[in-house]
Amino acid sequence: MGQHQHAPHHHEHNHDHAKNHSAHDHPHGPGHHHGPNNKAGQMIAFIITTGIMLLEFFGGLISSSLALVSDSGHMLSDSAALAMSLLAMWLAAKPASSNKSYGFLRLEILAALFNGVSLFVISGFINALLILKSAWGVIRWSVHILMEGTPIVIDAGKVKQTLLTIQGVRDVHDLHIWTMTSGRDSLTQKFPS
Repeated sequence: MGQHQHAPHHHEHNHDHAKNHSAHDHPHGPGHHHGPNNKAGQMIAFIITTGIMLLEFFGGLISSSLALVSDSGHMLSDSAALAMSLLAMWLAAKPASSNKSYGFLRLEILAALFNGVSLFVISGFINALLILKSAWGVIRWSVHILMEGTPIVIDAGKVKQTLLTIQGVRDVHDLHIWTMTSGRDSLTQKFPS
């Protein structure tokens, strides 16, 4: 069999995003824009999202609302994603150099990867907080029952006042109201003779 020889061939591949965007024809995928409107829109979204995040966080602390604090964690992930996207857009706009011939365009993808990982971590943290809150409620309720505490839905003062309205009852001593188990409350009292 004979050997094939190929003549060397050269072709130009202009891939300069900053100067000639129409010189290449590869697809960009969703959300890929080079215009200043996208950067301005993302900056506005970042400012609004960060403002709402801070309001929810401090509002949740002041009102002791875990729901608001948890939602501020979600808003933190949104703010971080927008900040990373803005940084990636700013760096991606830098011109190519001799050691980075394609420039910093891949930073947009790295920012998306970072955003996905951070959203995963923050979601796990928020879920952990919700689980801890639920677990704390169960522990507190169990200890309250074991210590024979008054059921939270019963006002012992009102019970005493109601007992005093019974004809012949002049006073109530040693009033005890407690929960034996879920759905079974007990009451004992002494009426002086």
